[in-house]
Amino acid sequence: MIICGIDPGLSGGVAIITQRKILHGFRMPVMVDLMSRKKKEVVNINKLAVELAAVEIDMTVVERVHAM
Repeated sequence: MIICGIDPGLSGGVAIITQRKILHGFRMPVMVDLMSRKKKEVVNINKLAVELAAVEIDMTVVERVHAM
């Protein structure tokens, strides 16, 4: 079973693991939103989709985000 764990957000990351080893891990891909007046960073969803499509994932777990 291949499991994908996602820590969402600009400083988050993604880990793709099996029950025995880490297959792939990477920081959340970000890019500058050129349409924004403040040129803020956003998650590069296209690059994230390409990374995730490269592996047959059986289960995905996403961290629940909450304000501290």
